[in-house]
This record gives sequence, C-alpha cells and structure tokens, in this order.
Amino acid sequence: MSSFVTTQNQKLMWDIICTNPLVNTYFSVQRSTTKEEWFRSIIERFYTQNKDIQLTNTQLHDLNKTVIRFMIQSIYQMNGNNAQGQSSPTNKDGQFIQTPPIVENNREQIYKSEFERKKEEYDSMVRKEVPKPIQFQESSEDTPITDMDALIKQHMDDRKKSIESLQPQLTPQLNPQQHSAQEEMDKKIDNLTNIIETLQQEVVLLKTQMKQFSQSQTNDNKELSYSSLSIIPEENTIINTNKEELAE
Repeated sequence: MSSFVTTQNQKLMWDIICTNPLVNTYFSVQRSTTKEEWFRSIIERFYTQNKDIQLTNTQLHDLNKTVIRFMIQSIYQMNGNNAQGQSSPTNKDGQFIQTPPIVENNREQIYKSEFERKKEEYDSMVRKEVPKPIQFQESSEDTPITDMDALIKQHMDDRKKSIESLQPQLTPQLNPQQHSAQEEMDKKIDNLTNIIETLQQEVVLLKTQMKQFSQSQTNDNKELSYSSLSIIPEENTIINTNKEELAE
C-alpha cells in the first residue's frame, strides 16, 4: 500500500482533482476547510483502510479512480446534492473523471533507455573493427583457361609496351656521327680486353715455367751435394796414404 501514498501518486491525483470545475468552485466559496486538508483527509482514510494490502500497478490504478470518484461525490454531498446510493457520479452532468493510465516504472524506463543509448554510443566509439580474415586457401572453383594463345599474346604485347616505354631511358637516340664514334669506342674496348686477356694468359704461363725451373734447380743442387760428399772420403784416403809414405 506504500505505493498509494508516494509523492508521485499523490501528485497525480491532486493534478486530476484540481482540473474539476465543481471542486474548484466549491473551495472558492468554502472557507471552513482548505482543499489541501480535504484532499489529505481522504488519502489518509483510504490508506488506513487498505494499508495491509500489496497493490499491483493495475490495482493502484483502479484505487486512484475510486478515490477520485469518492472526492467528487463528497463535494456533491457537501453541496447538498442528493448523491446517496451512487458509487460514483459517472456520466452525471459530464463530471466523469477519466484517470490516465499509470505507466509502469515510467521514470525508471526513461533512465534505462537513456543509459542504454549512451552506452551504445560509447561502445561504438571504442569498438575496434576486426578486419576480415585473409583467405590464404585458393578458390575451389579453378576454371580452365579457354584461350591460351590470346593470353600469351596479350602478355607479350604488355611486355613489349613496357620495354618500349623504358627504351628512351636505357638507350638514348644517337645521331650518325655519335653512333660511329660509339662503334669505334666499342672496338677499342674489345681490343684492349683481348690484349688484357692475352697478357693474363702469358703471365700464367711464365709463372708455370718459373715454378718448373725452380723445382729443376732444387733437384740439381741436391745431386751436387751428394757427389761432393762422395769425393771427400777419397781425398782423405789419398792424404793418409801420402802421410804413411813419408813416415817410411
């Protein structure tokens, strides 16, 4: 029953009852009690009667309509109008009060929607777009090449155009005089190249001959040393023989 006496619910009923011209007319001339006191007393009365009841939103909506009808009926009674036996002044002199439906958790829903919207904006700002995975696998649909000759011809034409576009940079156009001088220079370069190659071959040949000559000299020196060693003992023998003869 606490939902019945909330500030929001009481304000809702107060705003509705204040739009009723009968209520406003009565309290504009009635000075014995104020509209606020009259309103508070009726709220307290209904709260006391139903304080132990847990109201759903639908039950609260129905109770609000009952209270408002009771308020209008009490004004009729205080004005001396015979309204006894009527549960409500429905459709009497156009005084039927239609209370607006109570939206369930209206403020909470607004806050929740606003929070979700802000959260979505923030997520979109910090969200990193994941790149699509690279497909390294070849396509399963490998269609055969229908016209190989045309494909080769197109490739050769593209290659030729590419070479022709680079040709002016690689081989600049020469006039006849420059072309003749270029040929003469090429001949001289070829001759010098041949001479250098011939000299290199001769140098290699000379090195080979020198190596062979050096090896031959080494072998001759060895033979000479061997012969000298063999002669020395003979000379010693002759000297010793002469010494013996002189001694005799």
